[in-house]
Amino acid sequence: MERQAQIPERLIIKRSLIKYDDVLGFIAAGILFYFFLQLDSYYWTIIPIVFTAYLFFNVLKRLTDREPKLVINNEGIESSSPQKLYKWSEIKYAFIERNGGGHNTFEPNNYLHIVSTREETTIGLKKLSYSEKEIEKQIEFYLGKDKCKPFDKFKSEIKGIVINKEKVDEVMVLFSRQRSLQLWAILPIVFSLPGLSIYFQFNSDYPYVFAIGFVFTVIVTFVIVKTINYRFRNLQTIRKLTDREFDAISIKYELKNDNDKKRKMLGYVFLSVLAVLIFIISYFVTK
Repeated sequence: MERQAQIPERLIIKRSLIKYDDVLGFIAAGILFYFFLQLDSYYWTIIPIVFTAYLFFNVLKRLTDREPKLVINNEGIESSSPQKLYKWSEIKYAFIERNGGGHNTFEPNNYLHIVSTREETTIGLKKLSYSEKEIEKQIEFYLGKDKCKPFDKFKSEIKGIVINKEKVDEVMVLFSRQRSLQLWAILPIVFSLPGLSIYFQFNSDYPYVFAIGFVFTVIVTFVIVKTINYRFRNLQTIRKLTDREFDAISIKYELKNDNDKKRKMLGYVFLSVLAVLIFIISYFVTK
């Protein structure tokens, strides 16, 4: 009963009245209006006036549209767009996906991600006035603590792959480290070696310095990635995974792709063609 009292019977979410973009727009319009007045450019003041009218029109639209856009209650999650009720009995996971700021905005472009027994869908939250904590608390009450975060769904997917369930946490930590290690091992090489090749090309009469440097960068990157992957596959815990488990988890962590062999072949062809083109361009540039 105490837990029930901590959440409202119905959490109703409506459109935001004023957004950050509106505030910035009003400020920018005011600055432009003042700037044009100071320059005695009265005709140009029509621009900030029209822009301000447009902003007021948008705010007015939101003021007149006070219908609930999202309702979370004891039945489930009801959305107005699309018009649908997702019942708790059908929902496996529901959580907020944080996508940071959208283009040209300071507002977070977040989504409510719902995974049900019938479908997987996302509901945009950008134009709504809401509290992430309130939504998470409401979902947690009806679904449980282990079903209201993105990590919960991801961990459940890894659990479904790994046969030895006791090793799931350890496997996830190792794969996370592997992903970071690959990234930080490759980045210095990809940026430093081509940079050195360009520097030496400008200070040498030999036409193929950069081309040789490019090929050398590709080879070094390939060898390092292969070495890191070989050592990772031979770690005690990872070695106990079957090839099916290892490949499936690698895909989840974006260390591999579903069509990995096809992509690899296309990648090799692309790099080979690119290397040949760089050699040809180097020859004609120095002619």
